[in-house]
Amino acid sequence: SSMVLTYTDIIMKQLLSLLLLSLTLMFAACGDEPEPGAKQLPLLKVDSSALVNISEMLHTDAEDYPMRWTPADRSTWKDIRLDTVVDEATGQKYLTVAALTIYQIRKEIETPPVIGNLSNLKELKIYGCAGAVICPYVADFYVEKLLVDRMNPDDDGLMKLSNGKILHFPYNRFTSLTIHGTDAEYFYIEGNRACVYDLSGNNLKGDIPYYLSQYPDVNLSHNKFSGLEKGWNKWIKDAPYFPCAQYNDIEIPDEIMEDSRWQTYLHEKFIGNPGYRAPAD
Repeated sequence: SSMVLTYTDIIMKQLLSLLLLSLTLMFAACGDEPEPGAKQLPLLKVDSSALVNISEMLHTDAEDYPMRWTPADRSTWKDIRLDTVVDEATGQKYLTVAALTIYQIRKEIETPPVIGNLSNLKELKIYGCAGAVICPYVADFYVEKLLVDRMNPDDDGLMKLSNGKILHFPYNRFTSLTIHGTDAEYFYIEGNRACVYDLSGNNLKGDIPYYLSQYPDVNLSHNKFSGLEKGWNKWIKDAPYFPCAQYNDIEIPDEIMEDSRWQTYLHEKFIGNPGYRAPAD
């Protein structure tokens, strides 16, 4: 039977991994790409072990895996980007996994939790089939870019979140967070306000929370939101930013569409909602 991995489980695994790593090696990154001739450098042991487990869980060497690869053959690592690090105590150079793309092509296989053990992961992309069980929380505190999407964008089916139907990203360091095509109904984000958040095309519902008025770049289009927390008047009066919320179920009052902000730019963020009316030319 499959194991449902909770958010707490992921955090505890990541903290333990980081603690063990810090007790053995102190690394200084040498750059975003391996140095010339670095292909022959050894892969950091914790990363090597994680890749073996990831490959075994996802069957990355199977005929139907979109970008086949094996841990033993680096020439097959088209979806893995490496970076060079140095053990400051010994001067020994190692390679680590800086970016990874995975495909979940089978519904019964969850996102491998050992992804959270990768020591220097900065970018993670997860593509899944409809019904695939996705755990975006394998992206730890140091991941800067996370993308979760369906392998086939035209597929009407949704991917399932492993922890229920809540997207919860507290204290994240993302510069880019994109999650499409999941059954998520609720979410909470807290962290980098300069991050580009794209949570369009999920199953999010209820009122759009007012705290998002402090986030300049949020896309919540193609969900099932039915209103704005604290009401339209509060947002119009005090909100510095509005998320893009096209094609939801948010009723737009006539008086709002007479407001100057609506007339100039706000109307573009609410196209496709009930009562929508474009400004007169």
